[in-house]
Amino acid sequence: MEAQALKRIESKTRSSQLIQVLEKEFEFSPRTARAVMEEAREIYKLDSIDLSFLRKKGKIARIVISKEANHGPPIDELPKIEVFLTLKRISLR
Repeated sequence: MEAQALKRIESKTRSSQLIQVLEKEFEFSPRTARAVMEEAREIYKLDSIDLSFLRKKGKIARIVISKEANHGPPIDELPKIEVFLTLKRISLR
């Protein structure tokens, strides 16, 4: 069960989205698509960039399945969107 959950989470990342586009739209093999993604990571140094400074305090961004997605297709084929979650502190005085 854990492996399945990890696969679902991984399919929601931007890297996985790019790999899916390379495979589906450009007809790259899965191995070639992953290699292109790794090259892009190295060239743009994506692993060393901290994007948290772009976000305001109390907000986080997550990639989720769009509410317009149809039920049934594999999760990696469903449309995804980025949503921002905001922490709202409530005073209980």
